[in-house]
Amino acid sequence: MRLSSGSTRRAIGLTRLVLPSPNGSSTACALAASARVCVGASLRNGVAVAVSQPAPFVPSASAAGYEAGGQAVIFTIAVVNGSQENYDPTLFTTSLQSGNREASQIFDSAKNLGGTPSTVVLPGREAEFQVAYAVSDPTDLVVEVSPRFEYRDAIFTF
Repeated sequence: MRLSSGSTRRAIGLTRLVLPSPNGSSTACALAASARVCVGASLRNGVAVAVSQPAPFVPSASAAGYEAGGQAVIFTIAVVNGSQENYDPTLFTTSLQSGNREASQIFDSAKNLGGTPSTVVLPGREAEFQVAYAVSDPTDLVVEVSPRFEYRDAIFTF
C-alpha cells in the first residue's frame, strides 16, 4: 500500500502512524501527547512540522477574519529544529482550503491567537503555536504549511 493522505484516511482500524523520518515521527509523537491525532512531515535539514487534528474554535467578539455565525477550527502546530542551524520561524505561513474554497485565517488577540512565533528556534529546540480559520466545511480541510522560502511546502488533509 502506498502511504498517502487518501490511503491513510481509508485504512481500517488505524490508530497510530509512524513516519519514515525519525525527526518527523518524533515531532508527531511529541505533539500527539497534547492532541488527539496529528500528522507530521520532516523538512530539509532536520526541521520537522506536525499539525494537530482540527478542533472547533469559538472566536471572541473582537476577532478579525471571522463572521459571526460561521464555523471555525483551530490547529496546534509544532516546529522542531533537528538541524545544526538556527531556524527563523518569522516567515512560516499557513493557508487552508475548505470545501474547495480558500479559508480566512482568524486573528484573535483576546485569545492570544495572532500568527507565528518570532523567536529563533535553536538546534534541538521546538516552537508550538496555534492557527485558526473560518471554514465552509470542517470535514473537508487542506492545510498547507510553508516553513520558509527555501523549504518545500507540506500539505495536510483532514
